Amino acid sequence: MKRHLVRISGLIAFAFGFYLLLSTFSSITGFAIIDTQDVPFASMWGVAFLVVGAFLLSAASGIAVAEREDTKSRLVELIEQDRKGSDDCLVLVDADYIWHAYQQGVDLPENFFGDYQHAMTQSVYRELTQRNNSGTGNSLIPEKKMHYLTRRLHTEVIDYSPREDVKKHIFALWRTVTEPGKRSTLIQQTRFKESGDMDMLAYACERGKNSTVIMSDNSTEIPRIAHLLRQEGVNVRVYGQKEIPLRKAA
Repeated sequence: MKRHLVRISGLIAFAFGFYLLLSTFSSITGFAIIDTQDVPFASMWGVAFLVVGAFLLSAASGIAVAEREDTKSRLVELIEQDRKGSDDCLVLVDADYIWHAYQQGVDLPENFFGDYQHAMTQSVYRELTQRNNSGTGNSLIPEKKMHYLTRRLHTEVIDYSPREDVKKHIFALWRTVTEPGKRSTLIQQTRFKESGDMDMLAYACERGKNSTVIMSDNSTEIPRIAHLLRQEGVNVRVYGQKEIPLRKAA
């Protein structure tokens, strides 16, 4: 709100200054808008309003940058803190984090990911866009929200298939350390093998010491497996709304 008020004030001041200078020019050329005796006075004030307008517009831009930095720094600081000196960091976005943002009416800020590469696997993309079986025939989030992610935020959709040995390793961890895995049926096991969770964890595993951040609100499976992978030397972290709460823009 503050940024918008400053910007509007700047535009008004700039427009009024331009009007005064135009009036001065018109008086000199004979198309009088103001009295000729007031030309120096109007010219001086015209320049003053232009300067004030330019200053306010610049201040509004500065406020906008500060507002973005406040959101950006929450994710970036966590990445800088946890990536163990790796210069190559990839942020993988999970379907549930995006879905929860949509449910809360929140759009991720345009600079949410900072300058870090961010992507979703093809399997996550399918989870977000495929038609559900609830009877409505709708996808998890509307098409325009996916366009915002992929076109406005430039979130890359990567076509990735995990190596078979990595896939078996992740599946074994899932079956061993997570409650859903321990009591899973054959159908649930098949679903996990084809899920976005599998692909993100496998991708992080294959990246090894290169930093991988998974944005996910899945607190029962992904963090536990990621913890074991870190013990094996895989540089992976999981952040969700607990670490980076989603907030509506003011």
